[in-house]
Amino acid sequence: CIRDRSSYRAGHNKFSDWTWEEFNSMLGLKNMPERETAEFVEDNVQIDSLPQTFDWRPQGVVTAVKDQGSCGSCWAFSAVEAIESAWAIAGNDLVKQSVQEIVDCTMTPVTENEGCNGGWYYWAYDWLKDNKTMLESDYPYTAKDGTCAYDASKGVTNVSSYKQTKGRAANLDAIYNQGPINVAVAAGNDVFRNYVSGVITMNDSCPTEVDHGIVAVGWGIDQGTEYYILRNSWGDEWGAMGYIPVSYTHLTLPT
Repeated sequence: CIRDRSSYRAGHNKFSDWTWEEFNSMLGLKNMPERETAEFVEDNVQIDSLPQTFDWRPQGVVTAVKDQGSCGSCWAFSAVEAIESAWAIAGNDLVKQSVQEIVDCTMTPVTENEGCNGGWYYWAYDWLKDNKTMLESDYPYTAKDGTCAYDASKGVTNVSSYKQTKGRAANLDAIYNQGPINVAVAAGNDVFRNYVSGVITMNDSCPTEVDHGIVAVGWGIDQGTEYYILRNSWGDEWGAMGYIPVSYTHLTLPT
């Protein structure tokens, strides 16, 4: 189906027979307090030289779309996927890094993250200032909370610092000059749940309270509508092979 004045298509997918309780269990930002970093990148950067469209995927620095299952670990997927790309952009091999490590090892009281019950990528980054990511092969994903099994001898990389962008220009500049970035969106609605193709815009009347963490890998334009290219963690059978384009005017990125 296509909604009136809408530029996206909705249809049946793997969530069609899920209850709302089951679907909401994946939304890991749903019950998390708002978090602002100490340092903002203000929206006063010059982006005139940036291309009209840009996408990190063809450059071989974005891992395949993953599936978080029914665990509310979107925040951990968002954190790890941004790190995977940053690691590859820095000249290293593109490798799958462990989401389960972040789920298990940053759980309260270590940080304020709550594993499958939600968290923030910010708190994951705080832990990774003193610890390193591990490979997915060394610490596989289970889609449930577990006991931290961190092994520093198998560490890949850590996080030295992070910032939060504010506004379209700062967002695009960060994507282009840094790499794929974290994004918080409102996904607990029929638009995201049933999305098949097309661009999500202001006409689609999505709520504005964020509840889900994903990643922006680029931007594009479709029939005059400019949009961010967002990578989800619901598997590649959802959406546009696991991705969803959302218009600039519809989204502010707390990255």
